[in-house]
Amino acid sequence: MTNDSNLTRVRVLVEAGQYAEAVAFCVRSWDGRGNGIAQALLDAAEAWGDEGAAVRLLQTFAAAGEVHGYEALADLLTLLERWEEAAAALKAAIAQGRPVQLWLAAVLAEELGERPGAEHYYQRALALGDPHAPNDYGLFLSEDEDRADEAILYLRRAVDSGDVLASRNLGCILLEADRPAEAVPLLRRALASGRRTALAPLGHALLLTGEYPEAEEHLRAALDEEQEGARFAYALLLANTGRFQEATTHYEAAALEDGEVNAHLNLALLYDDLDEEDDRAERWYLSALEHGDEAALVRYADFLERCDRHAEIPGLPARSPDIELTAGQQAELTALADTSRIGRHAG
Repeated sequence: MTNDSNLTRVRVLVEAGQYAEAVAFCVRSWDGRGNGIAQALLDAAEAWGDEGAAVRLLQTFAAAGEVHGYEALADLLTLLERWEEAAAALKAAIAQGRPVQLWLAAVLAEELGERPGAEHYYQRALALGDPHAPNDYGLFLSEDEDRADEAILYLRRAVDSGDVLASRNLGCILLEADRPAEAVPLLRRALASGRRTALAPLGHALLLTGEYPEAEEHLRAALDEEQEGARFAYALLLANTGRFQEATTHYEAAALEDGEVNAHLNLALLYDDLDEEDDRAERWYLSALEHGDEAALVRYADFLERCDRHAEIPGLPARSPDIELTAGQQAELTALADTSRIGRHAG
């Protein structure tokens, strides 16, 4: 029976109120997580209105040796956010020889926070030759700053094997590591392969390499598609090309709507550079401090020093206890608080 015919059969059973039969048919017709039958199973369980009964039925099929029973059970448990049970079902599926190591690793890492267990299953997937494992394991490693080099090695391996997802992922990691020139060709490759989510990071990388016209083209497209990071990168482009008032609008949207922490300090610096914008500059300096931006503390101290408000500088660390200053930053604060420097801007 074709996949379309299977889906039609499930719909007919659900519409007839034969929910148990629909769930059973889905298990026997299983074609993989994220595919049509998997979604049909979830729809049937929701239409049933008794998710517990659907889970019990799937447990019965799995225990009876139905080849896809544990995978179908894990998918439904995932929908219900019953992560511990989903992980147990996936372990049972692996014990029956099913290749779901990456799925289990993702549940352990992303939902249960069990990174050692997750790494064990990522490595098992690698050993089994899962073509998606180098990309997924590289992303997992990239979340640990101390293992950034390992992450890049695995992602390069994924790129070399033709994984188009890895091109975007590696490009974004290199961009975050201030290596935009290396990121650009990877992000271009990802975009050429149809990965539209590469638009915003590619535009950002091109901005940092000074290729403004192409950067603007991609960032405008990313804005149209409301992609993450597009407003912040576009604000950077506008500021770099002298369109300061436009830049403030996009920075504010990035800060207030997208939760972009760096936008607060960038707004403060931009208003600080504009004439007669001291009140707005100070508001955004303070907002950057509230959001834990380490660079904001010394920048705000510099602002206070230029406003001849030296007495307020020594108390700044106490106002931002979560920000840890380096010895060099502390020395800068001490120097900025020095009242003997008053008047150095005169004339």
